[in-house]
Amino acid sequence: MIFCHCAAVSNSTIEAIIDSGAATLSQVSRQCSAGRHCAACREEILAMISRSRRSYTSSTSELAAE
Repeated sequence: MIFCHCAAVSNSTIEAIIDSGAATLSQVSRQCSAGRHCAACREEILAMISRSRRSYTSSTSELAAE
């Protein structure tokens, strides 16, 4: 699905960029241009980054508890 219409970037592309280590909107934008133009997708990109961080943090906490 196209997520950023201005840059024609899919949500799976953004997820892959975040999974590869991008932790800020600027880092995502530098890699695929999403969020640089009209800004309609910026809040959702930030939410995706936040969800990824929470997921990583909870996974790390679970491993530490084992």
